[in-house]
Amino acid sequence: MATKKVSSKKSSARNKIVKKKIAKRKIAETPTRVESEKFFSDKDLNDKIFVQIAAYRDPELIPTLRDMFSKAINSKRLCIAICWQHAEGDSLEEFADHDQIKLIDVFYKDAQGVCWARNKLNELYNGEEYMMQLDSHHRFEVDWDKKLIQMMNQLKDKGHKKPVLSAYIPSYEPGQGDDEGKIREPWKLNFDRFLPEGPPVFRPATLDNWRNLTSPVLARFMSGHFIFADGVFVKDIPYDPDLYFYGEEISLSVRAFTHGYDLFHPHTCVVWHQYTRKGAIRQ
Repeated sequence: MATKKVSSKKSSARNKIVKKKIAKRKIAETPTRVESEKFFSDKDLNDKIFVQIAAYRDPELIPTLRDMFSKAINSKRLCIAICWQHAEGDSLEEFADHDQIKLIDVFYKDAQGVCWARNKLNELYNGEEYMMQLDSHHRFEVDWDKKLIQMMNQLKDKGHKKPVLSAYIPSYEPGQGDDEGKIREPWKLNFDRFLPEGPPVFRPATLDNWRNLTSPVLARFMSGHFIFADGVFVKDIPYDPDLYFYGEEISLSVRAFTHGYDLFHPHTCVVWHQYTRKGAIRQ
């Protein structure tokens, strides 16, 4: 299922919606919740997480990696794969020779789109118990790995054999103080419109009644910038390298559902995503 490359001049609806949310809404406080420890065991503490990141000339990649490692309850469990699409002279700094990072090194002019990059990353999966897919501009809650695994175990305890956590996760903005402008309301995906080329596009919205939620909520669609699932998801739902950007999320949603996966949005804020990306290089 392929689609044409859409000009970067056509800004997506999601960026417009996010800018309005950041400009108009005060940051809400997340209610304090104590997750039941029955959904986390000693085994869960050491299960491996395959983290795949497609990065294109992104100055936020290094801060993302720093925050991911520093906020994990067990950073040693992380097995990170990065498709590093970069220019000459760019550096990965302290992560250049990190023993937990596998690197696909791509000169940026040879890049063929985000889905192509994620397809390449799929090939580096090595049987880890969990997988997490991200972009290269994220921030994390303290003990984010424990909290996501607790959600997965909670869903399995309810009878969902193949749950997937995914959403247009809430936004952060670098340079806006220690909290980086984090919006502390969990978000979901809503259908927005069909593009002239065919694929649907989505927009973020706040989860209904989020202050009273105690477990993830059923979802209709998946996001490309945040997925957390059992590791075998990488094998069951391989990425279509012929998609460039648009079409990625509906393809994932349909194929995951038809392969028996149940889609859910996290009910609390565990990971944040940078949407506006002011000054980001896209060519």
